Amino acid sequence: MVKRLLPEQQIDMFDRPFLYMSQADVAEHFGITVRMIQYWEAHELLHPERPQLGRQRRYTVNDLVEIKFIKEMLIDQGYTVPALKEKLVCLDPPYYYDASDMFWDMTSRSWKSKADMAAGELSGKKALLTDLIAVTILDAGTAYDAHKLAMALLRTVDGCIKGRITKAKRTAKTQRKRSAGKKLPPAPLFEADDEAEDKA
Repeated sequence: MVKRLLPEQQIDMFDRPFLYMSQADVAEHFGITVRMIQYWEAHELLHPERPQLGRQRRYTVNDLVEIKFIKEMLIDQGYTVPALKEKLVCLDPPYYYDASDMFWDMTSRSWKSKADMAAGELSGKKALLTDLIAVTILDAGTAYDAHKLAMALLRTVDGCIKGRITKAKRTAKTQRKRSAGKKLPPAPLFEADDEAEDKA
């Protein structure tokens, strides 16, 4: 689940502090029309803090964070109002989220952040990654440079996630280490020909 951000963490869009802004000023600031803001509000995508007085609507700084989120989802990411409204049921209003770090996951039918998506990708490839990392560490040997090993591990994980590596490939160096450390199975007491004669 994506994390909510406090409005104070997101208010970097204005040079000077203000108490309230009119719909026209908000529309001009975000490069949208007043009618769009009214349409979003009519469809309950926006949750203004102050009640509307007559035909005048005033927005607070917190309202602007929510308007910014809705604008980025609809205009920048291309959602339609009905589709976005349906998906926002999974989130708690007001929408103090970072729209650039949110993705709708079709399989789980929920919002996920980039970190959630990466964690899901890694958990799906856990078995393969375990083998790949083991091979990388074995290839490094006992006298290794920690920085080089870390870089090798990161390249391995990156290649696995991007689909360039599909299985663990053991190098000749790793094969020698594995065969040197392996115990040979015990030799049979009798040869196969002797056993066949005994049965006869």
